[in-house]
Amino acid sequence: MSDIATAARLMDACEQVLCEAEHLDDATVRKVVSRAGTNVSAINYHFGAHEKLIFAVAERVYHRLNAQRLTLLQTAIDRGRPGPPALEELVGALIGPSIRWSLDPTSSYPVLAHVTTMMQRGKDPELYRTMRASSIIAPSCRICAAPRPGSTTARLAGASAVRLESGRRSSATGRAPRC
Repeated sequence: MSDIATAARLMDACEQVLCEAEHLDDATVRKVVSRAGTNVSAINYHFGAHEKLIFAVAERVYHRLNAQRLTLLQTAIDRGRPGPPALEELVGALIGPSIRWSLDPTSSYPVLAHVTTMMQRGKDPELYRTMRASSIIAPSCRICAAPRPGSTTARLAGASAVRLESGRRSSATGRAPRC
């Protein structure tokens, strides 16, 4: 089996285990490798550590969540043309997927909750800086890349950038940003 296939199986297994785990400590290396049909050394070979595997899975889940946000944002923008999109639709597009995921027992939201716990417990803030805003937040901002100055979109983008920037600083101090 190829290295890529093994890494993908590990990520899929880890996501499943995290979604089933009531607590982060329940998502053990042994459960992950058993589900993936690999051995413990495969995690170290492909990801460097169990924590980094969890982190890679969380990044993948964030990308799926942000893909939903992007779709909803684009829909809001398209509905609003030629004028600006409705503020309610923009807020719903940004917040709605997170709320829906948190209430849906079949979603991968537990992965995000467990990663938040992991980041709060973590002693190595450098590890968490690698999940930088460009890989999680920036895709949501592409839709509003060039808003008209003074438009609702420009004001929202500016306000969001301030909040996102302050969130990034707080994670640099060791405190994890909230999901």
